[in-house]
Amino acid sequence: MLSNTLSRNKFMEIMEFLRFDTKSERRRRLIEDKFCLASCLWNCVIESSQKSYVPNVYMTVDEHWLPCKARCKFIKYMTIKPDKFGPKFWTMVDADSKYLYNGFPYLSKYDTRAEPSSESLH
Repeated sequence: MLSNTLSRNKFMEIMEFLRFDTKSERRRRLIEDKFCLASCLWNCVIESSQKSYVPNVYMTVDEHWLPCKARCKFIKYMTIKPDKFGPKFWTMVDADSKYLYNGFPYLSKYDTRAEPSSESLH
């Protein structure tokens, strides 16, 4: 079974070429937005989700925890969770189908970016 997995060297080789941003602009963008390395991909997922789904009248907003062991500035630690490390997202989902309609990452309680308006949740 172990021979069917991706070797560390192959993984590192692939990661060398996998980028979601421009390396020369990364430092400036990280000052403005801690989530900038994944925000382009995240925004595409949310945009696609909103285009392809008509929400039900019963929507719910709640936090969503994604277990992760990556090293980045927005990883949180919660002692009560089985997987203690991971990013936290505020999500708006359909109460019946559990379909993700909107969401944004919780970066920190000291985050200075503007709170989403009620229009952005619709």
